Amino acid sequence: MNHVTLPLFVFSVLLAPIAAQKVALKQTAKQGTAVAFVVKNNVNQAIDLGGQQMDMGQNMTHHFTVMVATVAADGTCTVDLNISRIVGSMEMPMMGSIDFDTNPPAAGKDGKEAKEEEPEDGGMGGMGLPSGASIRTALLSFVGKTFTAKVDPQGKVLEVTGVAEALEQAKSKGGGGMVISNIMDKDAVLQLVEHAFGDLPKDDKAVGESWTGTETKKRKGMPMKSLTTMTLNKFDGEVAEVAIVGTIASASGPSKLDAAKPGAAKPDAAKPDAAKPDAAKPGAAKPDAAKPENQTEGDDDDDDETDQARQVMENAKIENGKISGSMLISRKDGLVVRSEQKTSMEITAPSPMGGGEMTISVTSTLLIERAKPGEEKPVTTPVPVNKPVKVEPKDAAAKPATPAKAAGGK
Repeated sequence: MNHVTLPLFVFSVLLAPIAAQKVALKQTAKQGTAVAFVVKNNVNQAIDLGGQQMDMGQNMTHHFTVMVATVAADGTCTVDLNISRIVGSMEMPMMGSIDFDTNPPAAGKDGKEAKEEEPEDGGMGGMGLPSGASIRTALLSFVGKTFTAKVDPQGKVLEVTGVAEALEQAKSKGGGGMVISNIMDKDAVLQLVEHAFGDLPKDDKAVGESWTGTETKKRKGMPMKSLTTMTLNKFDGEVAEVAIVGTIASASGPSKLDAAKPGAAKPDAAKPDAAKPDAAKPGAAKPDAAKPENQTEGDDDDDDETDQARQVMENAKIENGKISGSMLISRKDGLVVRSEQKTSMEITAPSPMGGGEMTISVTSTLLIERAKPGEEKPVTTPVPVNKPVKVEPKDAAAKPATPAKAAGGK
């Protein structure tokens, strides 16, 4: 009988575990890369105000383009964000609803563009809610403008500039400070950039491996902390598929945002590139937000009504906060191809009526997609918007102060 003897190294190769192939997931877009996106965000809130039930809802769609202006040696890039269209609807308890679209009204049969008339009572029968026309006029301060952001290789937005001027201009055109702040503020612009880049790991990952992201911030006055786990499900030569799960909870202790307010100690001296000669020059542009952990806030730009709403939410408590979703990342430029996310949470906050508490059940959906050809430019026919369901309060005679708008997710 013949015995075949294999060399020892052959057995070693056969028995050794096959190393899992790893893939680099980071921002790799070259200078001049431009990608158009459409982001759709739907937020619904079921409010219990001392036994009085009411619903709030908001649908928002942003059309925008990000263009990589410069790329540093360490991979940090400067990005220009240009918003081409904002369309949406809002439903407010006991106040009614508004639809708005920054695109011009659709042309009539005669080919002439329809004109929007601004009613003297704000368009809501004197109930104090601005009309869609006034919201559109205010939001045009953001459309066509270029906002500049700095993004690191993991997709973290380090700063964004140009928002303060646009927000100030928007508020000067009407629409109500609180309404405008719920639609577009510093945080909203920063998040548009984040939506384009996603949350990427620092090192290469194999299928099944995970990385985490932590975010502590104030959203509409409410301190919150989210912990997200991303897991690489699969990849090919074009895209990498990532699963997203996470939690949202109340943030304990003072927010780092408070440190950025006038009179507070500023940690910028410890940050790289913190001291810049241009910052001391009169009229030099200043970043609207510095975000070590995605931190930004627009409190300094709020009016008295919005400040009161934020103060109510300062002491809010978040429970059962959950995040789930998925993300497709391009292997060619590291930007998002498509992402879906669902968020839910239960909020308990002091009643704006004084005494007692109110509870808010918040659910939101977020869809991020690359724009199809033609979608990156404004069109003349407004896109239909699905209005949230409105639930009338049990006692319509009692008019509570408008509860603060809660965050729906990243």
